[in-house]
Amino acid sequence: MDRIEYRVLRPSEAQDLVGWAGDEGWNPGLNDALIFHSVDPDGWFGAFRDGIMVGGAVATNYDRRFSFGGFYIVSPAYRRSGIGWSLTGLAVEHAGDRCFGIDGVLGMEDRYHRRMRLHSSYRNVRWGGSSQNRKGPDGLRDWRELSWRELVDFDSRHFPARREGFLKDWLMQSGSKTLAALGSDGGIVAMGTIRPCLQGYKV
Repeated sequence: MDRIEYRVLRPSEAQDLVGWAGDEGWNPGLNDALIFHSVDPDGWFGAFRDGIMVGGAVATNYDRRFSFGGFYIVSPAYRRSGIGWSLTGLAVEHAGDRCFGIDGVLGMEDRYHRRMRLHSSYRNVRWGGSSQNRKGPDGLRDWRELSWRELVDFDSRHFPARREGFLKDWLMQSGSKTLAALGSDGGIVAMGTIRPCLQGYKV
């Protein structure tokens, strides 16, 4: 389209994408943009028409081997205009030859495969509800009571990159709580964070 400018987003513009994601029903965390932007500020791309953002896409490069995409949104009035494909190209180019992953929409799996050569690796299910029980199960430990190195090592066994900077920001974000379960040998066997979102909280 004419008069479309593509560039890297400023932090405040990255935060705008959180609101857009909320409009799409994705309900992101209140601190998501700030935390992920700090990992790879050059991976946040926006499309602008006459100075107004009309689309965005992100490719977060965690290290030299792994990148993960997200916040792929185009304003409804500008969909099917080629803007989304241009943003995708910028994100993929930024990821380079890294293994590149996304959380996709089920109805677009075929398109991801045809246009981006992405393949399904797993599926997840999101559950929602409300709870009146404010007391969790016994035996869980606050992350601050544990060894930092052990926390990072545990996270690295379940994520394709070592991400100490991200993990520190993630665990210390305002309004969140992170707990871990320990095995019989005292090592971490499970860990989870609950964080504030546009609506309620997510674990």
